[in-house]
Amino acid sequence: MNKAEAQMHLRAAAAAGQGKSCGAKNKYGTEKAAQIAAFRRNRHPSRQVPGAVMQEPYPCPFCDRWHVGDAMTKTERKRWSRP
Repeated sequence: MNKAEAQMHLRAAAAAGQGKSCGAKNKYGTEKAAQIAAFRRNRHPSRQVPGAVMQEPYPCPFCDRWHVGDAMTKTERKRWSRP
């Protein structure tokens, strides 16, 4: 993930709050580990239907680790890309 994308995710997670973006979610020590977890989740049959929300890794501003959550929509990406 490039620096701009990481900053976008950090802004969105901080705005969502610790309970929603960190809380009880699995914590991964590296981006690579979170990418593998997201890949595995996205292969699940429930994600192979039209309209299913894919998963993506993101850095956490609260625990300084990585989590996996629903992928942002284009609208959300545009909103959080602005500093």
